[in-house]
Amino acid sequence: MSASPQTTRETAAALVLLAAGVALVAAGLLLTSLGRDAFCHPDLWGARSNVRRCARYVFPTASDGPLQIGAGAAVLGLAWLVVARTAPERLAAIRSWMWAFALRGVAVIAIAFATGEIALRVLYWDGISFGAHEGPFVRRFERDFVTNHYDGPSRGPAVSGPKAPGVTRILIQGDSITWGQGVARESDLYSQRLLDRLREQDPRVEIAALAHGGREIDGHLDQIRRAGGEIQPDAIVYQWFINDIELNKQGRPQPFLPWRSLFLHPILAGSSCFWFFLDYALSQLVPTDRSYEDYIRIDHAAGTANWREFERTFAEWAGEARRLTPRVLVALAPRVNPPDQMLFPEVHDRVRALAAAHGLESIELVEAYADLRGRYAELWASPYDAHPSALAHDRIADALAQRLVSRWPELVR
Repeated sequence: MSASPQTTRETAAALVLLAAGVALVAAGLLLTSLGRDAFCHPDLWGARSNVRRCARYVFPTASDGPLQIGAGAAVLGLAWLVVARTAPERLAAIRSWMWAFALRGVAVIAIAFATGEIALRVLYWDGISFGAHEGPFVRRFERDFVTNHYDGPSRGPAVSGPKAPGVTRILIQGDSITWGQGVARESDLYSQRLLDRLREQDPRVEIAALAHGGREIDGHLDQIRRAGGEIQPDAIVYQWFINDIELNKQGRPQPFLPWRSLFLHPILAGSSCFWFFLDYALSQLVPTDRSYEDYIRIDHAAGTANWREFERTFAEWAGEARRLTPRVLVALAPRVNPPDQMLFPEVHDRVRALAAAHGLESIELVEAYADLRGRYAELWASPYDAHPSALAHDRIADALAQRLVSRWPELVR
């Protein structure tokens, strides 16, 4: 019995879809073998911002997209081929069920997506800070941020030109805490509040804030080598945080999040509030093979290769800092969890001892939060971001001003 014309047409269409899927998979494999560095080469994309955009969005879409779409098309082509060869008396019922299932599924997903998107955009109209420095919430929250001219770019006070006679300059180095992630107004940053407090005693004080999210001790070393001589600091404040010891992150625990392998994920996470929030919420539920606390305490314990590398780089940074000025203060920012837990106190002890061994002063910023013990949630920038809030920045500024003036009264005249 020969096949009907409709069956022949559907078989041909299924084979075309299957062939297209295989071709797309081959194209994706070819781009993957080419590699991100070759695809996003500066000679092809020009500006550094274009290269970063290529690496973050274009290459994953160009390589993973054909692979995933091609695999889906191939599977769909095979399924269609099976359906096309089905007996005519069953074909109509199968088609009806498939269309009903597909339409209902698309409708449910579309309604849920649209409802969630609208609700979140209304609820967080002005945006809100997340621990990850990305996404539509964060972009809206940071839309009015002002940055200074230092690399990064940095955020906070800046200086320009040679230091004038009688002027006191303080250089602050730090990561996203100093940059002020989660703090909307520049006037609330601890660097600016410290400047305001010191200028109440001496209007000739200047502060240069050099900060960038995720910067570790090696980045601070490179930065002070580049900018230290230009700034000519009379004092240096180095805001330390636990990630500064993570020069080797190979063992850092990461949850397995399969949806992040989808080629559309970077695009959706960068533009959709609902997708970004769903991704964040699910990532908090997925367990890892071990905790971040175990990773720090085991992989970066005293005497390990990781800790020795931090000690070596810290020694280089301390040498550069002391070459610029004898007044160097290491300010240890705590990692706090509500209601009143401070993590890694033993690491803080080691860093304070390391600072003392190089003749540097140190201060535990957790002491500025003493009256908030049991209420550490007030120190978080948002429920989704453990970076210091404006209140925490104010306390940091007070603690630094008191220590700088008491230790080196000659800084203010």
